Amino acid sequence: MLKRLTVLTALILGSASAANLDLATNLDLMRGHLFASVSNYNAGSLQWGKKHAGHSLEELWSKMQPVVQPELVKPFEDALHKIMHAPGNTPPADYQETVEDFLEGPWDKAYDAAVAGADTNFYIALTSNLVTSSKGDYAAGMEGGNQSNPGEYQDAVGFLNRAVVEAAKISHDAMEGVEKLQIAQLSQISSDAYSKLADEVIASFQAVHSDPNAENLRLLGLGLTATNDEYIGEGEIGEGLESLEGAEKRWDLLKTTVEAKNAGLAASFAAHLKEMQAAITKDDQAAFKAALALAQAEFAEISKLF
Repeated sequence: MLKRLTVLTALILGSASAANLDLATNLDLMRGHLFASVSNYNAGSLQWGKKHAGHSLEELWSKMQPVVQPELVKPFEDALHKIMHAPGNTPPADYQETVEDFLEGPWDKAYDAAVAGADTNFYIALTSNLVTSSKGDYAAGMEGGNQSNPGEYQDAVGFLNRAVVEAAKISHDAMEGVEKLQIAQLSQISSDAYSKLADEVIASFQAVHSDPNAENLRLLGLGLTATNDEYIGEGEIGEGLESLEGAEKRWDLLKTTVEAKNAGLAASFAAHLKEMQAAITKDDQAAFKAALALAQAEFAEISKLF
């Protein structure tokens, strides 16, 4: 499956990230298969619930096993065998819980390792891989102009279910592009029309790649979130200030451009960053939350300028 993605990946990713793109792609494809399995079994289809349950072990695990952390190999194999044989032997609710335990355990640990150090270029390549995979399965599922192969169609749906998550890490526009593809799937448009739309969505990801401000915007937004998580969520003043400092460094790289487009917005956002810093220093959570809410609203407006 990944061979057809190699050229696109190289063009987008280059040497920008030390994260493991092949592993992250296979993990997301695995999660897409499991989404299709749980959805079908919950809907009363044992046939497709069982079929999709086996895909992770039968189609993907051999590619992943050599590169996942050694301590995760046995947990993965045990869980995937249990999942493959569960539909028909356990009720749908219990099966869903089994899958969720796997995703929140071994899968999540492997995914965290695969995306460690990932940047926007990485997520562009990852999301492009998932959209490209959905194209092939959608074409196979809609052969003849209708849903002639439900299993392939359901795989395409499952892959986009993960693509929309990864696209959100690129930009809000990228996420909306994948959501348009999801609507197209539900509408069961022709495979040619779907392929054309998918290519347009992938091209829009690459437009982000060519924008030098995109990564600074993404990291600024993540910095605001991290500051809140560290200070409010964990009660860590020092780590909250450290996260805010990281966000301010990204803001420094964007400030001149924003000032040229909307000086008032730039000044207000900068002032609210300072208010956040002062509030953390004084350990005033109420003042921090008020300043953060205003800064996040302004960040959304700033993002629209690029």
